[in-house]
Amino acid sequence: MNKVINVVLICDNYDLAINIQNILLDKKMIAGSQMIEIKSKYFWNKELFNKTEYRIDMKTIDSLYKNIYDEVRKVHNYEVFELSYYEINANKEFITWVNNEVKQVASL
Repeated sequence: MNKVINVVLICDNYDLAINIQNILLDKKMIAGSQMIEIKSKYFWNKELFNKTEYRIDMKTIDSLYKNIYDEVRKVHNYEVFELSYYEINANKEFITWVNNEVKQVASL
């Protein structure tokens, strides 16, 4: 059984966030995802920004992280975007579900 991870992505555009979710779901790279609107404050090129952004949490296996990064890189509009992850320690049924729903790296 592969390690299950939660991949976090931040987007500034609702339609882009939906598109990324759909691409990754269609390619079976993620088992599921959730999205919430967030308020962000950050510096970019020495200028302070206050923006509405969208955080996507995506459930997958650790061996698919690089493939997910490659797909996101193709469509994301940020020059520098956050695509981070952490391991999920969860009940056996959830871990099995994620592993069963995503394609294994060897088949991509």
